[in-house]
Amino acid sequence: MVPERGGGGEASVPSPATPADIALELTQAVHDLTARGLFSAAQWAAEQLVGLELHTSSTSTSAPPPLPHQHQQQHHQHSNWQQQQHEHQHQHQQHPSHTEPQQPGPGRPAADPDEGHPLYLLARAHFIAKEYRRCAHALLGLRGRLPTFLRLHATYLAGEKRREEERVEKGGPLGPGADSSNPELEGLTAALEAELGVGPSNAGGGGGGGGGVVRQPDPFLMYMYGVVLAARGRSGEALDALAASLRAYPCNWSAWAAVQSICTRGGATSSPSSSPPAGWPSSTSAPSAAAVASLGPPSAAAAAAGPALSPPADLPMHWTRDFFLAALSLGCHQNQEALSRLQGLAQLFRGSLTVEAGVAQAQYNLQNFNEAQALYEDLLARDPYRIEGTDTLSNILFVKEAAAPLSVLAHRLAATDKYRPETCCVLGNYYAQQGAHEKAVEYFRRALRLDPRCLAAWTLMGHEFMEIKNTPAAIDAYRRAIDVCPQDFRAWYGLGQAYELLKMPFYALYYYRRAAQLRPADARMWCALAQCYVHEQVGLVDAAIRAYQRAVAHNDPDGIAVHKLAKLYESRGELDAAERLFRHSLQRLEDQGPGALQSQDAVEALCFMAARCK
Repeated sequence: MVPERGGGGEASVPSPATPADIALELTQAVHDLTARGLFSAAQWAAEQLVGLELHTSSTSTSAPPPLPHQHQQQHHQHSNWQQQQHEHQHQHQQHPSHTEPQQPGPGRPAADPDEGHPLYLLARAHFIAKEYRRCAHALLGLRGRLPTFLRLHATYLAGEKRREEERVEKGGPLGPGADSSNPELEGLTAALEAELGVGPSNAGGGGGGGGGVVRQPDPFLMYMYGVVLAARGRSGEALDALAASLRAYPCNWSAWAAVQSICTRGGATSSPSSSPPAGWPSSTSAPSAAAVASLGPPSAAAAAAGPALSPPADLPMHWTRDFFLAALSLGCHQNQEALSRLQGLAQLFRGSLTVEAGVAQAQYNLQNFNEAQALYEDLLARDPYRIEGTDTLSNILFVKEAAAPLSVLAHRLAATDKYRPETCCVLGNYYAQQGAHEKAVEYFRRALRLDPRCLAAWTLMGHEFMEIKNTPAAIDAYRRAIDVCPQDFRAWYGLGQAYELLKMPFYALYYYRRAAQLRPADARMWCALAQCYVHEQVGLVDAAIRAYQRAVAHNDPDGIAVHKLAKLYESRGELDAAERLFRHSLQRLEDQGPGALQSQDAVEALCFMAARCK
């Protein structure tokens, strides 16, 4: 389960109770979020609105575009949708005790009188054109909540654009840019604290802005305040601000995503280091007794993936909360919990692409590649120009060595949008499967120029550097992946492989232990740990046995752990245990067919059994 700060129960909603209520709420959210330039959140709200299937129940979502003679039928379906909405609004007018959209409240802010102002319309046009400085300047004379948010939002994005430019100037398109920061953060903090009436300078006053009395803090300004605090490393305060924003306006998915990002990363100060701690034994130094004790396999309690920070307990009990908890579980690789929540959401949002994509990601994380591939292919059938998630689909096709489908996917995406990070990752996987590793690295680099925080590109580029034996470059790529997402086990596992290749088993142990803590049910992590424990420089045979036992308990698919554990028991003279495991290994090899009995594992097992039973 995903823990929450200060207790609190799980969401058992949807709330509002009926799909029609949710549809009205989402329709309003699309308008509000679009007006404020929160296009990603508006897109998410629109996808869930379509996913309710209130207006598509009689048609297939994967149907081709309508022919001319079908326009009349399509217009009739749209009329049915409009009729449902008008009937529901009429019902609320007859029963005003239910919901009054004209009144401000959770998810329904008051209409802003500045929305039709010429200066706001001009500023919004500048914002859409990504001319953020011009947008902010155009809004200097308007003091309403809507233009104030758009002005501060544009200022923040202008600062982010400048930060990215400085990163490229200082370190190149793939440079670290560690000292690059948004130059607008300090001024935005002061402006938001003045608008909201919070912070040290407003400790005794209520919120106010533009000379008017503000009865309740604006949820969008509170969201922006949380984003700015998070960017300044004040994670706890940022979570409190974001929770307050969500309690007032729960349909802002950007706020939920910001909470998830903070909880997953744990803030700038608590993210785990991608380097071993001081005093960790190297390949040339003998470990102390304390170090040896710390090298053992992580306990079951420690090897439990979870968020670096618990989400606030006072998040709203709203249907959007289940989407958030499902996404947080996925980010922490708590895949069974994520599947459980997504299955509940699918009962209401039957046509939601977001829900289906989450299920596909969970199945991929669980290594159920056939199920995940079928879901991703269904997503592409329903939305042929969808790009999100295609990089994961290409990973599946790469692992399954499905060259033809991967080629089709690569050509399809290149024709759709050639300069998207996901497209570049798919093309990189395509060239990697063809053995053109240098070409693959080139496309992963292109993905990172487009999005320096593209986790898949950093990890896959590390894999390719390992293929061409460029271990230092692979280590750098894996470290950058950890900087992006410390919860991703693949980068930790890749670092372990890199240092194992460099014959530095103690460093490899550190990274394999981190991978095992994040992926405790993956037998590969425990096999890698055990292999390091039996290295001649380490010699921790008892720890290796415990690690192999954990791998066997998690149904090692390749059978490596059973055979290795049997050999360790044989070397220690525990012949009964060795015989039992060798028999198990032979049975597995027999089930694979006659060819498997010619392997080295089979020969070693048969030699032991011959000597044991003569």
